[in-house]
Amino acid sequence: MNYVEEKRTKSYPLLVKLLLVLTAIAAIIALIGVYVYYDHFGRDNFWNFGNQESFGLFGDYIGGLLNPILTFLTVALLVWSIQIQIKELQKSTSALEETKIAHQEQLALNIKESERKQLHDSSNMHIKNCEDLLNKPIFELFVNHRNHMLSIYDMIHDPKYQGKSPINDLLYTFPTILEQGNDSNARHLYSIKNQLAFSISTVCSLITYLKLNALRHSWDSRVQTLMVECKEINILSEEEFNDFKLALLGANEMAKPT
Repeated sequence: MNYVEEKRTKSYPLLVKLLLVLTAIAAIIALIGVYVYYDHFGRDNFWNFGNQESFGLFGDYIGGLLNPILTFLTVALLVWSIQIQIKELQKSTSALEETKIAHQEQLALNIKESERKQLHDSSNMHIKNCEDLLNKPIFELFVNHRNHMLSIYDMIHDPKYQGKSPINDLLYTFPTILEQGNDSNARHLYSIKNQLAFSISTVCSLITYLKLNALRHSWDSRVQTLMVECKEINILSEEEFNDFKLALLGANEMAKPT
């Protein structure tokens, strides 16, 4: 049942009561008129309606009697109508206020969900970009008697290349390449580091929106895996690794329910 139907339903008993009251008042006035007529003309002349002058006086009397009563009833009905309107206006105002609050709360939830989704998508993008860069075959190395175009993941995860001298030498020189180089290798390593930094920044923001431990742990573990791998191949220094780790810990602390 909506507000209008509820209003109509509640108004029916009031209208019935009002009609009963008015009917009772009309009946009382009619009885008073009959009594006055009876008292004026007497029992013997009850059915003798008298002359025009007598009826004129009787009409003036009835009019004088009814006018203040009808005026009072009119004022009472007006006051009653105003009170009903005030109550209905208060109910309407209260309903509008509740609707406004509900809309504001829904808008806040929608904004928060939109921000969470944006951070979710951004985090996914940065993590994927970082993983793609680590998987991109960009380093040309002479291994196993031939030249290979290898990615960083190839060098650290593929058993065919693990422990080979040229690869170990290259991994060892990553800090120097980052510090001094301006070639394609250096730009590639800088891209990995930047994407990792973006990943950690967005994941830290995203974690504060996630109240479930499982969800926070999922994002935390994804980015920490990248951090550990980048630290092991010297793309991240010990200091940078610790800074990123502290940032993640701080985000997790903020996300815990209070």
